[in-house]
Amino acid sequence: LGAVLVGFSGIGDAVTALQQRQDAWQRTSQTAARQETSSAYAVANARRSAARAVESALNRQADAQKRYQKSIQDVRDAEEALAQARREARNTGADIKTRIQENALALDQGLLDEFNATVNYNAVTSDGSATNAEKEQARIDMEQAKLRMKQLRAEQKQLAAEKRKWDRQGVNGTDQVKTAQDRLNEALAAQKDAYESLRDAAKDVDRARADGARQVTEALRQQAETLDAVNAQQANVDAAFSKLGPAGREFALFLFGL
Repeated sequence: LGAVLVGFSGIGDAVTALQQRQDAWQRTSQTAARQETSSAYAVANARRSAARAVESALNRQADAQKRYQKSIQDVRDAEEALAQARREARNTGADIKTRIQENALALDQGLLDEFNATVNYNAVTSDGSATNAEKEQARIDMEQAKLRMKQLRAEQKQLAAEKRKWDRQGVNGTDQVKTAQDRLNEALAAQKDAYESLRDAAKDVDRARADGARQVTEALRQQAETLDAVNAQQANVDAAFSKLGPAGREFALFLFGL
């Protein structure tokens, strides 16, 4: 009798495990199904989300690369414009020297013309046989010579001022060179910003890939946990049945089916 009771005790454990599995399945079958579906969806969604994030980051990186390439060309153009401005400025300096030399010669000629016109005016006005028209022409010639000298002296002062400014500022002090230098500075600043944007975009790509991998890994882990929970009750049944012989297993199943 004791042996029978011991045998039934093992069968009772098996029947209890079967009942617990049945109860658990009834309680959790729908939930488990939902969890399995949800976990599978979560994995798929994580993969899609990761792909979209990486694609978006790659698009931003491509845009940043285009801006950086453009900034390189803008810097080259600005450097060429600055070099051209300096060449023109040097020509301006040489032109000032030439104009000063031309003005000096014109002043010498003007002094001589004024002297001759004055001498002629005095001679005509002193000539009793000179006509009024001749006297008037002599006066006009003298006044024009004086006016020419006045203009040449004003030009002399202007050229001297330009030369002082040139000597003080040099090539880099001219307006065209300053403008070209400002353009180059702006292009260099824009290139720096574009490079930093490109660097940040590359980091965003790496971050998106790493985040996506973590999201997929976590979704897969949760999916595995869900499957483990669904199979836990079966492990209990297997453990209980492992303690029974073939006849005991059949009897346990018979009792469970009643």
